[in-house]
Amino acid sequence: MTIKSHSSRESRNPRDFNDPRNKPQERSERPERPERSEWASRRSDRPEGATRERTERSRPDWAVRTEQRRSPRERFEGGDRPRPPRGAGLLAELRELDRDLIKMIARRSRMLTRLPASGASDHERELRTSWEEHASAVSRDPKLIRQIFALLQEVEVAPADMEQPTAFNLAPMRKPVNVDLPAPASDRLPRVHMTLAASGASECVLHGVPLNNPVMECLKGLNQVGARLRWEEDGRILCQGGEPVSGYSKSILDKVVHVGDDPFNLFLILFQMVTRPARLKIIGESGLKFVDLAPLRHFLPLLGARLTSVVPGQEGLPARLESSAMLPSEVAVPADLPADAVEALLIAAAGWERPVTMALGEHPEGRSVASKMLPILRDAGIEATLTDAEGALSLHVVPGKAHFGVEPGTGINLSAAAALLALPALAGGSVKLRGAWDATGDDQTREGVRELFAAVGLDMRFSADCAAVSFGEGLGEDAELPPLKPLTDLSGLPSSLFPVGLVLALIPAVRAKGGDLPRLPQNTDMTLVESFLNQLGLSCEDGRLVSIAPASTPWASPSFPWALALSLAAFLRPNIKLVNPGIVTNHLPWYWNAYNSLPTPSLARKSAEEEAAPAPSRPARRRVLASHTPESEMPDEIVYPDED
Repeated sequence: MTIKSHSSRESRNPRDFNDPRNKPQERSERPERPERSEWASRRSDRPEGATRERTERSRPDWAVRTEQRRSPRERFEGGDRPRPPRGAGLLAELRELDRDLIKMIARRSRMLTRLPASGASDHERELRTSWEEHASAVSRDPKLIRQIFALLQEVEVAPADMEQPTAFNLAPMRKPVNVDLPAPASDRLPRVHMTLAASGASECVLHGVPLNNPVMECLKGLNQVGARLRWEEDGRILCQGGEPVSGYSKSILDKVVHVGDDPFNLFLILFQMVTRPARLKIIGESGLKFVDLAPLRHFLPLLGARLTSVVPGQEGLPARLESSAMLPSEVAVPADLPADAVEALLIAAAGWERPVTMALGEHPEGRSVASKMLPILRDAGIEATLTDAEGALSLHVVPGKAHFGVEPGTGINLSAAAALLALPALAGGSVKLRGAWDATGDDQTREGVRELFAAVGLDMRFSADCAAVSFGEGLGEDAELPPLKPLTDLSGLPSSLFPVGLVLALIPAVRAKGGDLPRLPQNTDMTLVESFLNQLGLSCEDGRLVSIAPASTPWASPSFPWALALSLAAFLRPNIKLVNPGIVTNHLPWYWNAYNSLPTPSLARKSAEEEAAPAPSRPARRRVLASHTPESEMPDEIVYPDED
């Protein structure tokens, strides 16, 4: 018997290409494959289950286990399974990624609170530099990169043991309303009067001022730069004279002024500081970190001042102001300056050293601003003259100390008044608001309210001390309101009235579950409009409104007028949830009490005796004490006494 060793076996080297056995066969030399029918017959000759066993063996173990875990209803015969929607897996991954981002943002916010307070600006500068360095590789928009960083710095995570706030459910009583209330007071005109009084150190008393956030922030900001203002709980603002805020009596150096969250407060205080030698830092809340101050930075050098951002490349606050108080006698107001800034500029002109002429012809809202500010300046004893010759519109102001011969009124908050006056269009009935409608302080917006309600067919009546709207009076509670006139054009509405006008225009579309989107003003934020439409169960597709499932998530209002509009939209689709109802109470503290007490709201507070007295129709609550009895001590049978 001959045993060959392994080395003596005949084997071919796979790398030996000269070996003929390693050469590939020619196609003609390959054996012929059997016909398909022969292969099919061979498969049919296999025992039953052999094919399935071979398939199971070839599949990975995890796939077999997953298939076995699936219920029979989820399996499909013949392996025919429906394909998932295109992008469904990607959307699921994106949702998971968003959840991870939220957790990381919360973790970052908590870690920021652990940094030492000393050197906070250095820490923020180091973080911002690192952020911009790494984020520039992802985005080529440096402005967006800076805004994202500023937003991350503002995130505040609520403590885990803190009760999470719930959304405010809007479910008004859908009955014909009968509203008779004082018109909501304006918080804008009192701020103008406070600034004029502080500018000339006038002594006066303002009555009936709503002590909301914008008013209090303006008052405290003026006090930081030298004013002597005091408030009382009954709505009085006491202007106590002292040193004027504007003028050259005293310079302000190296101060930090907080202006709150309202851009109008920022413009008022900024232009007051331009009239005197000043060097200060202006800070505010998160809302003013993204306001575009570029037009102001380009305009202030004409007034001998300079505004620079503390954060390089960021448009908004915080910012530094340096003023030389070297003011010209003629000023050409540029077209890109915000309308609120133009108003603040005209108010500050009352404290200049010499008369000044403001050329407003190039500004698109120059005529409306001048017509609104002219009577305010004259009522304060400031000499002002409006000239309109051949399109050259200008306002000439002679500086002086404000003297209010007649007690200045507060004016009317027209955006809030428009929301209340629109209630009959949604529920029927009548609304009457008492106030000085002839002296609202904004004639253009007042005419906009009148034209808006006339366009939809509401019966509106104005008088010197009252405004009333009625629609569908005399109908029963279950009767359907008559249709309104279609509102197809909202492009001419002031920005403060646009949300209410949009609700009135959407009434037919909500009831008919579709329609045409009205014409919107230029530069409208369509993302915001689409989000608002989704709360009403509508979506915009190529200018058409189509019905969709209403959004189930609560809505966060970006501003006071939009929150009022959402409260009106709840008449069309109840149980809309508002995340931030405080945005309304900051401007109008009594609004939600009146809203929840419709159809006949009242602002009168109950006396202490009425609040302490128990309700007659509600029985007194009894406190029940329950004790636990061990099971071993329980009786075998419970015997109840016989009842007669």
